[in-house]
Amino acid sequence: MLAPQDIKPLVEKICESFDEGLFDNFLMTDFDGLQLNDYAPSGLAWPIRAVGFIKQLITRQRDAAFLEVLAKHSGPTDLFPGPKTELREFAAVLLAAALPPPANRRPCFVGGRPFINRDSLWKEVGAFSNNQGAQRILLVDGEPGSGKSYSALLVSQMCRTQARYIRIDLGRSTVGEAGIGEFVLPIATRLELTLKQKFDDLAQEARDVLRAGELIVAGLQQLEHQSIGGPAEPWWILVDGLNLPRVGAAIVDLVLRLAQAIDQGECNNIWLVLIGLKPERLTGALPQLVRIDHSTLPAPDHLKEWIQRLGLEHDKELEDQQLAQALGILMPLMNVPNPQARLFWPPVLTALADARTQLGLIP
Repeated sequence: MLAPQDIKPLVEKICESFDEGLFDNFLMTDFDGLQLNDYAPSGLAWPIRAVGFIKQLITRQRDAAFLEVLAKHSGPTDLFPGPKTELREFAAVLLAAALPPPANRRPCFVGGRPFINRDSLWKEVGAFSNNQGAQRILLVDGEPGSGKSYSALLVSQMCRTQARYIRIDLGRSTVGEAGIGEFVLPIATRLELTLKQKFDDLAQEARDVLRAGELIVAGLQQLEHQSIGGPAEPWWILVDGLNLPRVGAAIVDLVLRLAQAIDQGECNNIWLVLIGLKPERLTGALPQLVRIDHSTLPAPDHLKEWIQRLGLEHDKELEDQQLAQALGILMPLMNVPNPQARLFWPPVLTALADARTQLGLIP
């Protein structure tokens, strides 16, 4: 979160608020479970120690949490050390610049397709991308055909300006059980890893899964350690199709190994998006690290809201009569009892295109 050019002025203001002893005492405070002392390097002279502390926070992606502590602190007292006004105000400025408020208007189209009924996904991905601490795992669940895989388009779009991106599509092939090679190779290719072990797509031996998981974690750790003078570049890994029958226990074990690496601090530059994995497959402390979005088919009100938003994008505030005309095209399709999810979208998208044409809302 912190840029390299922010480190020097932040350290200067830390030194204005604290001497070494006061800073050590301040770091010993427990701020709602955030143990700042865990990130303080030893054996360094002051103020180099403060520089090392900030770099450790950046590497472990706890810099936003530290800035929040500073910005919300009430300041020093006769009994307890604390940041002076200048440091608190500077931290608030850095925090606001790095974590801007979400856009007021959600996109009407993502990847050329209408973005309907996924308001919760929009909020979750926004919160997910801004999160510098826990909850670096996003799980997208829902019924078949409800639009889970479409979530990958939004994740990809939001990722472009924030991180490197790897997508593993387990639904690309429909032949046989998914082999661990389908999971490992996309990551290894992007990370330019040398695969010493060739994985047989038909073999699901536990030792191969173990080797594959350790290979991936080691490669991601190497990327983090190669970062010099700033935070490690974040990587988002999206795994789609985890609900498919061809996905067996070996693939799920690899996913859980990556989640475990995030949980235990082995990979501090990884964000994980899991599409189709049931929340109950997560064990131990992992559920506490997960954001969950549940995908559902849209209701009539969702279509109405989408058309209104599209009108605003075209600087047109649609009147009730215009909306009624557009919804008149769509409602017969929406009112079909118990629509089959897989058969729902094609006719609705066709009718939606007709309604947009009628209203003059063509992108």
